[in-house]
Amino acid sequence: MAERFEGGGQLLATSIYGARNRRGLVEIQLGETVVTVRPAEARAHAYNILACAEAAETDEFLVGWLMGLKGTDDPRRVLLVLREFREWRDAHREEEKDGLDR
Repeated sequence: MAERFEGGGQLLATSIYGARNRRGLVEIQLGETVVTVRPAEARAHAYNILACAEAAETDEFLVGWLMGLKGTDDPRRVLLVLREFREWRDAHREEEKDGLDR
């Protein structure tokens, strides 16, 4: 499970060169937490952030649209549809991600 960051800090990323391992690396900082990862891992994190941003906007649109339809003003019904859509989206995201890994 992801941890919530409640500090108002920024997410920063910087390219660095690892003198010991002689490799290009990416340093990612969120608040006071700093991690160093290989470029491929940094790309995977970036993809995940972009995919989640896209999903959040899609969820917002879908719920708003469904709530506006006649006969679907029950939030429980809308959330059931949203859950099914998320499952479909997650399955498609995994298929897409597998295709990128090849």
